[in-house]
Amino acid sequence: VEKLQLNTYRLNDGEWELISGGGGEAFEDTEGRIALNFGNIGDGMRIAIQSENTSSSTDWKTSEPQNLDGVSTATSYLTEVTKIEYEKEIPLVVQISTKANSISSYGMEYFYSPEKYEGQEYESIYAVTVRFSQEKLS
Repeated sequence: VEKLQLNTYRLNDGEWELISGGGGEAFEDTEGRIALNFGNIGDGMRIAIQSENTSSSTDWKTSEPQNLDGVSTATSYLTEVTKIEYEKEIPLVVQISTKANSISSYGMEYFYSPEKYEGQEYESIYAVTVRFSQEKLS
């Protein structure tokens, strides 16, 4: 791994729209960990990365926090060991918010099929992904 990239998306009209990330961090060690700290992903989050020899953290916040009055939220996390495929985004978190009486929570594989969320009464859907790359930072 030469580069690690964390991205945050919002589902907008059936397409994932990048709201944070898009860059990358140099990552030269063979092991490491990622920590995410958030409440409502749409309001922002803190990301920390630690490896054998380095550590870094960053955060981002929206300029206008969401009004969550009467909104329920379901958050799904990647919980199983996942094979890393270089240059492919791996969904870590999907968070759904709705004013409806029920929420259906979905597995991480639905990130690759955002059309499966269509027709639901959701106020917002966010996803956080990681991508490992063998390309060096330019």
